[in-house]
This record gives sequence, structure tokens and C-alpha cells, in this order.
Amino acid sequence: SNAYESIITDIINTKIKYTQIANELKFPYGEIIFYKYIRNYTWEQVGEKIGYEREVVNRMKNKALLLFYQLQNSHIKSQKVTEK
Repeated sequence: SNAYESIITDIINTKIKYTQIANELKFPYGEIIFYKYIRNYTWEQVGEKIGYEREVVNRMKNKALLLFYQLQNSHIKSQKVTEK
């Protein structure tokens, strides 16, 4: 039971951390990450949420992923600095 609790806690903490990173991104990139990859919405639903056509959202997806990846990486680097 404790092992499961630890795993679930890690998953939830990761989700919270990724939500915080997505919140730091400029509109609409953070919203795209949040609704698609954290809330698991369809592209249709993501578009409805942020007021863009599905095709437009789909075109912005790669930039959103890149920005998220870069920001997440810089968080990891600054975390390593504070741990030293």
C-alpha cells in the first residue's frame, strides 16, 4: 500500500509541476499544453477552450511543445544548482 501511495504521489506531483510550467508559458502555448497533455482534451476541445480553430491549434502544437520542453529543462537546471 505504501509503495502505491509513493507512486501515486509522484505522479500527482509531476502533474502539478507540469501544470505550473505550462502556466508560465505565454497564451496560447501554456493552455495548449495544459488542456491537451495534462487534461487530455481532444484537439477540438482545446480549440473551443482557447477560441481557435482546431487546425490552428494543431499548427501551434509544435511550438507549444518546444517552449514547454525548454522551460522544463531550465527548471531542471536551476534545481540542480540549488541542490549543490
